[in-house]
Amino acid sequence: MNQVNGEFLDGFSPRIYACDVKIGSSELVLTFADGTVSRWSPVHLLSYTVSSKKIRITLQGVEDRVNNPVLTIPDHPDIQKALGVLQGSSDISIPIPFKVLLLLGGIAAVAVILMLFLSNLWRLIPEKVDIALGDSLHDMILNQYGLEVSSMPDMQNFLENCAERLSDPDSYFEPSITIIENAETNAFALPGGRIYIFSGLINESQSPEELAGIMAHEMAHVERRHTMKNLSQAVGAVFLISTMVGIVGGLEELETAEILLEGASLISILHYSRKMESDADAWALKKIQRERISAFGMRDFFKRIKEENEDLDSIIPDWASTHPATDERLRNMEAHLANEPKLPPLLDAARWAEIKGDE
Repeated sequence: MNQVNGEFLDGFSPRIYACDVKIGSSELVLTFADGTVSRWSPVHLLSYTVSSKKIRITLQGVEDRVNNPVLTIPDHPDIQKALGVLQGSSDISIPIPFKVLLLLGGIAAVAVILMLFLSNLWRLIPEKVDIALGDSLHDMILNQYGLEVSSMPDMQNFLENCAERLSDPDSYFEPSITIIENAETNAFALPGGRIYIFSGLINESQSPEELAGIMAHEMAHVERRHTMKNLSQAVGAVFLISTMVGIVGGLEELETAEILLEGASLISILHYSRKMESDADAWALKKIQRERISAFGMRDFFKRIKEENEDLDSIIPDWASTHPATDERLRNMEAHLANEPKLPPLLDAARWAEIKGDE
């Protein structure tokens, strides 16, 4: 129903002209009784309103008219739809509640797109920022957890050798190992390659394979840039909320590592999601498999810590709490071990005892 009878005021006089009105997809065509045809393009449709079962359309007139021309036609849903198509908008035919839903849906879609972009900002951050960030936190780590140990040179050499072997050949990061004098069973890595091993963890370990597995796990966190992913998501959320209320204005807020750390505590830096932990496990297993190091040590350590600490979440900040030994992760390790060939030990028992200082 795109053709109806209408009444036309030309803007020159109060006279009303009857006409046939045809609403096309690209023009409005008026045919008068004397055969005259008047064509109006979408740009000439200034506005239209609906009242008293009629649609009143205001058209763009020429300068010498007293008023803009006005066309009045009967109201009908099909006519409204045709006008919406002609004008490039269907506002008049959309109920208000549906408009609100569309608006909210649009806002939600934009928010999701922005969040996806902002949560992947870590891909745009150069690796040198990881290194700068880790270096800037080194003194804070020592102040919070303990002093660097200088009395275990053989253990330091062993850990550095493990790091060299387990490092990804294509990695941008060069691992730096620090042994901290602290009785907690703990180890963690900072972005950029700084890895901290507590003396309590060394004393608790029962084989060199255990420490090698832990080293591989921490190096995976570094190389997979898990901390930067966490910070990217956190900063992305703050950026999104702040932008929507007009507090900040752009990506220049992410210029330095200090900005990345603003509002982020040390605990948040060291926390990884279970997905990231599982990812680090998978990469660690690949590393030790490549170097023909048995995964039994890694599995045994997880299993022992889990058995000794039933409520892992209550133990903060030891290694088991920031790296929860879930049943699923242990099952994954068992599946890996099912296909592991018999491998020689990293060190014989006497040499391991000497390195640990047990002799």
